[in-house]
Amino acid sequence: MFLAFRERGGEALAVKLLGNSMGTNAKADKRAWRELDVLMELRVPGVLPVQDYGIADGRLYIATAHVEGLALDDHCEQNQLDLRERVELLSRVADVVQGFHEHGVIHRDLKPSNIIVRHDGHPVVIDFGIASLLDQDSADTLTSTGSPIGTLGFMSPEQARGEKQHFSTRTDVYGLGAIACLVLTGKTPHDVDTAMHEAIRRVAQDAPRNPLDLNPALPKPLAQIIVRATASNPLERYASAALFAEDLRRWLRNEPIAWQKTRWWTRQLLAWRRNPKAFIAKAAIWFLLLTTFVTSTLAVAQWQVAEQERLNTATAQQIADDKAALAALEESRKQLWQEKAKQLEEFHQGTLEREKRLQERRKKQIEVVQLAKEQGELFQASIVLLTLGEEIQAENFSDQELVNRFVTLLHELIEKARTHAPEN
Repeated sequence: MFLAFRERGGEALAVKLLGNSMGTNAKADKRAWRELDVLMELRVPGVLPVQDYGIADGRLYIATAHVEGLALDDHCEQNQLDLRERVELLSRVADVVQGFHEHGVIHRDLKPSNIIVRHDGHPVVIDFGIASLLDQDSADTLTSTGSPIGTLGFMSPEQARGEKQHFSTRTDVYGLGAIACLVLTGKTPHDVDTAMHEAIRRVAQDAPRNPLDLNPALPKPLAQIIVRATASNPLERYASAALFAEDLRRWLRNEPIAWQKTRWWTRQLLAWRRNPKAFIAKAAIWFLLLTTFVTSTLAVAQWQVAEQERLNTATAQQIADDKAALAALEESRKQLWQEKAKQLEEFHQGTLEREKRLQERRKKQIEVVQLAKEQGELFQASIVLLTLGEEIQAENFSDQELVNRFVTLLHELIEKARTHAPEN
C-alpha cells in the first residue's frame, strides 16, 4: 500500500499494487475490469470507493481515498476501550460489511488492519484488492492464484482449503468473528504462530478454540456469539453480518440472544440490567399480585378449613343427636316392653287366680253333686251336674243313670208346666 497525491488538488490517495499481471488471460482481465467498475460505483457508508485504477509496469493498481485513523485493534488498545465500547464498535463494523454484501460484494480478507477507525470513531473497511462479486465464478476472480486467499488468523476454513466454490458472505462472517475473538480475548480462533503449512492445516481442519478458554472473564453470551460466527461449517454460522451485529446489540441491550436457551433467572437479570427502574416497577407489581394471590389463597384455605371444621362439628353434633334420639327410643321401647311384660304377668296371675277359683268352685260343685246323689237328691244333683259341662262330667262322673234321671225329671217338669198352663 502506497500513499499518493493527485497532481491537481493534492488529494491524498491510498494506492495498492496487485501481484496479478494483466494481459495473460483475456477472460480474467475482462472480469477484473468489470469488478473494478463495480467497486468504483460502490457507495456504502464505511467503504471507500475506488477512485482510479489502471496498469503500471504490467501490474494493476487500485487507488482509493486515504483515510486517517488507526487499525481496529490499535484503536481499541490505544484508547483503552472497555468491553461494551469494543462490542459497540464491532457491531458498526458488521453494519459496514452488511452494506457491501447487499451490493453483491464480499471482501474475503477482513482483518483488524483492513478496518480503519477514523478520529470520529466511525469504522472504514479498506483494501478490496481481493474482493469478488457474488455472481462471478470464483475460480477466475481477480486474485485467483491457486493459493489460499486471505490472512492467516482471520482466514475461514474454506479459504484455507482453497474451496473457492464455497466462498460467500458467510466467509466474511467468519472474518468478523475472528476479529471479534482477537479484540475481546486478545487471540485469534486458531493458533497460527507456527510454520505456514501447519498454520494452514490448523485453520482448515481443526475446530476453533473456545473463546472462554482464551479469556475466562469474557461473558458467556459473547463467547457463544463468537463460536457461532467462527463455526467451521459455513452453514452453522450466522447467515449474514446483520444477524451477527444484531446479537452483539442484544448483548449491549442486556437482552437474551434469540437462538440461545436462556434460563428464567438469567432473563430477569438481563431485564434488571436493561432498565432497573422498570424492572423494579414490574417486580413490585408482580410482588403485589403474588402477595394478593397468596393472601387470597390463604384466606380461602382458612375459610375452607373453618367451613370444614364447622361441617365436622355439625356432623358430629348430628351424630350425637341421632345417638341420643336412638338411645331415647330404645329406652322408650324398653319401658314399653317392661310395661307390656308387667301387664302380661299381671294378666297371667289373674288368669291363674281365676282358674284356681274356678277349680275350687268346680270342686265344690262336684262335692255338692256327690252329696246330693248320696242323699237321693237326684234332681238337685242333676242341675248342678248340668252346669259343670260335658268335659267335667266325663272327667268326674261315669254314672249315666244320674244323667238319664235328670233328663227324665226335666221332661216331667215340662209336662207339668203344660198341664197347669192357663187356657186362653
